[in-house]
Amino acid sequence: MVIVGAETAENRSQLNWALETLREAGHTAEGAIRAGEVEETLRTYKQENDIDMLVMGPTATRGFVTCWSAVLPPRCCVKPNCRC
Repeated sequence: MVIVGAETAENRSQLNWALETLREAGHTAEGAIRAGEVEETLRTYKQENDIDMLVMGPTATRGFVTCWSAVLPPRCCVKPNCRC
């Protein structure tokens, strides 16, 4: 799990809660907070950690992630009804 944003008490608290919830459900989970521009930061994190698939969900401030063509395979989008 990765949060793209500043290393703040709020972000750390949210990350710790999410990791604890996953672990209590029996999952192995690791997490990080990375500062930077979202698309580039996720692309770099994906490459550094040999990740095949990213699963993204809503955030408290931005709603659903829109189009991530640089992170996901070509012609793949998570925006509802997107035909990019």
